[in-house]
Amino acid sequence: MGATIVERLAECAAMIEDLSQRISRIQTGEVQHQARFAGGSWEDITPEMLVLYERLLENQKLLAEDLRGRLSSGDS
Repeated sequence: MGATIVERLAECAAMIEDLSQRISRIQTGEVQHQARFAGGSWEDITPEMLVLYERLLENQKLLAEDLRGRLSSGDS
């Protein structure tokens, strides 16, 4: 059987916290991301990663909102 809504909501909250911390570290300059494509030189992909993390965070917030709504309506 799959995870309960409460378990999924807890996982979602943990992911929101993790993504928030990742975004904060990028914004403060504490972390940078680099990638190497096709054997070329290393490139800074920090701006792209920031956008990705922000999108993931927004999706997790929407999921959490949906799960809270399901809990409020009595789903389990």
